[in-house]
Amino acid sequence: MDIIEAMQAAVTPVFLLTGVGALVNVMMGRLTRIKDRMRIMQAIGVEANDIDDQKIIDNAKQKLIKRSSLVYLSITLAAANLVIVCFVIISLFVGAITNINFDFLIASLFIICMLLLLISLIAMVLEVYIARSSMHSKLKGSESVIAKIKLNLD
Repeated sequence: MDIIEAMQAAVTPVFLLTGVGALVNVMMGRLTRIKDRMRIMQAIGVEANDIDDQKIIDNAKQKLIKRSSLVYLSITLAAANLVIVCFVIISLFVGAITNINFDFLIASLFIICMLLLLISLIAMVLEVYIARSSMHSKLKGSESVIAKIKLNLD
């Protein structure tokens, strides 16, 4: 493979870099929202005098911790994916320059990339599922507690 063919072959991994980078950006946005929500819950938790209110806030905080753990996992796996994609691109060019056949290495790295991306996406879907179920279930109580405590503070 000459350098021109290597550049053409590198187009696919570069698109993968772009797509996974956009995915990481989305996950960072979700993580920011979770952290902001946790700050609110912690502030409200300090003001909650009622034991039932405190339990509702603690439950909401536990869900947020679980969600943030899934987002961290997803980001970590996506970042590992990006590093391995870079190794795929490097292998393409080193193989073209040195005329060494890296086909098995490149295929293996690409398979690892796809597995990491798959697990990252599964973690992200699980986080979205928890967020959705939290919105439509018991965490409505946390909104009531927040509203009640804010009224008491005013």
